[in-house]
Amino acid sequence: MNEHDRDIRDITLPALVGAMIDPAMSLIDSAYAGRLGATSLAALGPCTSIFHFSFNTFRALTFTTTALVAKYVAMNRKEQAGQVGKQSLALALTLGLLTAGALAALATPFLRLMGVGARSPLLPHALPYLKVRALVAPVVLCMMAMEGIFRGHGDTLTPLVAGAAAAAVNFSLDPILMFRLGMGVSGAAAATCIAEVVAAGIYGFLLLRRREQFGFAPPQPGPDAPAPVLGAKKPLPNLSRRRARRPLRAVVGGLVQGELALLRTLLVANGAMFARSLSLMATWACATATATRLGTAHVAAHQVVLSLWLFLALVVEAPGVAAQILAGRYHSVGKTKQLQSLLRRLIIVVFTSGCTMGALLWVGRGALPRLFATDPEVLSHCRRLLDILVLQQPVVGLTLVLESFLVGCGQFAYLARATVASAAATAGLIQLVGRGVLPGALARLLPGGGLPAAAAAPEVVHVWHCLTGFFFLRLVAVALRLADPVRGPLKPLVIAEEEEGNSSDAGSTHMPSGTGNL
Repeated sequence: MNEHDRDIRDITLPALVGAMIDPAMSLIDSAYAGRLGATSLAALGPCTSIFHFSFNTFRALTFTTTALVAKYVAMNRKEQAGQVGKQSLALALTLGLLTAGALAALATPFLRLMGVGARSPLLPHALPYLKVRALVAPVVLCMMAMEGIFRGHGDTLTPLVAGAAAAAVNFSLDPILMFRLGMGVSGAAAATCIAEVVAAGIYGFLLLRRREQFGFAPPQPGPDAPAPVLGAKKPLPNLSRRRARRPLRAVVGGLVQGELALLRTLLVANGAMFARSLSLMATWACATATATRLGTAHVAAHQVVLSLWLFLALVVEAPGVAAQILAGRYHSVGKTKQLQSLLRRLIIVVFTSGCTMGALLWVGRGALPRLFATDPEVLSHCRRLLDILVLQQPVVGLTLVLESFLVGCGQFAYLARATVASAAATAGLIQLVGRGVLPGALARLLPGGGLPAAAAAPEVVHVWHCLTGFFFLRLVAVALRLADPVRGPLKPLVIAEEEEGNSSDAGSTHMPSGTGNL
C-alpha cells in the first residue's frame, strides 16, 4: 500500500457519500412532487436550475476556505486558520443575504428567463417554491463556508453527518408538509429549508465545540502568566500613559493589518474561483441551449446523459477533496517530495478508477438509456452519447482531480484564467455546431466516407464532442502548470523562519508560491 493511500481513503469515502446526499434530496423532492401531478413536477425543473446556478457559483467558498485553512493548519498557525474561517463565514453571510434578496425580488424575471412566463401553468407552483427556498440562501452559503473549515482540518465526516441529517429531515417532512398540511410544492421547499437549517445547526454546534482547535476562541494566557488580582491595577513604572499606549497601538495595528491581508487573500481567491465557476456554468448552459434548439429528441438525450455524467462526476469529485486537502498540507510547508509522490499516486488512482467507470458504463450502455426513455430516436442518440461518455471518464477524472490539486496548492488565479479561456473556446465551438458550421466543415474535410453524409447536420453528439474537447483543454492547462519549474506548485519552496514559532510574525500572510500569483 502506498504511503498516501490511507489518507486518500479516509478523506475520500466520507466525501463520496456526502456528495451524493444533495442529489438524493433533489430526487426526494421530485419523487413526492410527481405524486402531485405533472405540472407540480415540471415546476421544480426551472427552480432547480436557478438554484443550481446560484448556489454552485458560490461553491467556490468551500474550495477556497478548504485550501487556505488546510495551508495554515499544516503550518501550525491556528490563529490564521481561525481568522480565515471567520472571514469566510462573514463573506458567506453577506453573499447569502444578497442572493436571498435577489432571488426574492427578481423571482418572476428569473422564471421568465427559464421559460416560465406570466401565462404558464407552472408559474403558480414555481413562484412560491422559489421564494421559500430563497429564504435560506444565507444558511446554505454559510454551510459551504463551514464545510470548507472542517475539510481544511481534514474532517470530511462532519459534512457527511450534517448532510445525512438534512436528508433524513427532508425525507420525513416532505409528505407531512406537502400532503397532510396541503402545502403542495411549497411544502417541498419548506421541508428543504428546514433540513438545511438543521444541517447548519449541526455544523455550528460542532464548530463551537471545537472552537479552540479551529482557532475561533480567543488565545488563552500561558501557564506562566500571573493570575489577575481583583481590583489591582497593573503598574506602569517610569512610563507615561501616552508612551504606554504606543506598544498597544502597535500590536493592534499589526493585528488589523494581518487581518486585512488575510481578507484580501480570501477575497482575491474567491473572486478567481467565482469567475471559474461562472465560466463552467455558462459552458454547460450553452451546451443545453444548443441541444434544445436542435430538437426534442436531441435535448431529451442530452438530459439523460447529462444526469449520468453528473452522477459519475460526484464519484470523481471525492478523490478531488483528498487532493485538495493533502496538497494544501504538503505545499504550505514545502514538502515537495511528498507533494510529487501524492501527485503520482492520485494520477494512478484516478486514471484506474476512470477506466473502471468507463468499462462499467460501456457494459451497461445498452440498458441504461431504457431506464430514462422509450422513444427510439432518443434511445439512438443516447447510445451514441454513451460511447463518448465511456471515453471521457479517464480524462474527466484526471482533469477534476488535478484541478483540485492546484486549488490545494493555491493556484487560484491560473486555474481561473485557464478555465475561462477553455470555456470561451468551447462555447464558440458549440455555437458553430448549433449553426451547422462545424459539422458541415468536417464533412467537407473528410469526403468519400470519412464522415457520413447525415452527420453533416448538427446533432447533439457534436455538442458532446465539444464538451470532451473542453476537458482536454483544461487537462492540458493543468499539465502545463504542473510542469512549469518556475511558477508551478512542484518547485521547492523556501519556508520562512516564522514557521518555527516566531510570534513576532503572528499577523503575517506568508503564502506559498502558488498564491503569490493571485
